[in-house]
Amino acid sequence: MATLAELAADMADAEELLSRATRPKVKTMLTEYLTQLRDEYISRSANPPTSDVTSSGLTYTTIPSFGWDQDGYGKEPNYVYVYITSGLDGVGNLPTENITCDFKTGSFDLKVHGFNGKNLRLLKDNLDKEIVPEESKLIVKPNKITIKMRKVKGTYGADHWTNLTGKHAREPGKKSEPGAELMDMMKDLYDNGDDNMKKALGEAMLKSRQTQATGRPDFPPD
Repeated sequence: MATLAELAADMADAEELLSRATRPKVKTMLTEYLTQLRDEYISRSANPPTSDVTSSGLTYTTIPSFGWDQDGYGKEPNYVYVYITSGLDGVGNLPTENITCDFKTGSFDLKVHGFNGKNLRLLKDNLDKEIVPEESKLIVKPNKITIKMRKVKGTYGADHWTNLTGKHAREPGKKSEPGAELMDMMKDLYDNGDDNMKKALGEAMLKSRQTQATGRPDFPPD
């Protein structure tokens, strides 16, 4: 689920694109999507989803912020990294069994039990590309957690990820992430837009990528 900060960044991108759009169809698409983002932002602001209850009966608080990055093209093995650094001072003091991460080909599910009286969780079940679960791992340091996911190697090496999450199949009725939807729509507009629109979209997509990486710590991957 996108954070309020990510929703705000998506709205800013959509507004910027709308101000540059000239074609009626493009304006309509952007206006409708901007309305959807604003409704979602207002709803989430009024009723922030801070916790969820799993089938085990445990209540989890969703980890609100994280950063992500990936190895450059041509590096082997090639990984995607998710960094959680905010609010985790002392997390490394927990027993090893209290921190787990379940990896599947299209998802990861991080759970932290008993940290300052809370159970924390970060679940992403529609990753942008598939990963190799058995070669992915969880790294716990004194004040941070890093999730290291091995990319699947294709004919010409590992694919570059545009987003942490993407358009993979979801459970019936499950909403997609607004940020991922915006990126998909921007790509579609890019394919059908004129030169000015393509330039604006390229700048907006770069800005969106940089925004999602905000908070990435200044240290090399573990």
